[in-house]
Amino acid sequence: MSPLPGATTVRTVMALEHSAALRTAGIAVLVALVTVGGAPIAAAAEAPRAKVAGSVWDRLAWCESTGNWSIDTGNGYYGGLQFSLPTWRDYGGPEYASYPHRASKAQQIDVATKVRDDRGGFSAWPACASTLGLPT
Repeated sequence: MSPLPGATTVRTVMALEHSAALRTAGIAVLVALVTVGGAPIAAAAEAPRAKVAGSVWDRLAWCESTGNWSIDTGNGYYGGLQFSLPTWRDYGGPEYASYPHRASKAQQIDVATKVRDDRGGFSAWPACASTLGLPT
């Protein structure tokens, strides 16, 4: 089964951003006509910038699960960082929730940080670590 086209595109863009040290600003301009004394004038303002290049955990979750921290697809991996139950249990996950997808984003990141630190890198997420250029 091949990944969804959108997920492949996102991974490709993220890999390009990482390899070229690019970041998307997400700038948009809002233009409105304002009436002053009966004569319309144009007013422009910059819309808020979208933060595309979030934390390493956000990028990893986007690659693993399209950023869905509560995902359970039935494939044996759970949550935004796609934990297996043995890994979740071995690194203290049940302190937060019985299954990773039932834990908060912050709790999943806490467990993932323990996994990363114990293993000396992001080897628990080999495909996405490679895509994102993270050390394994």
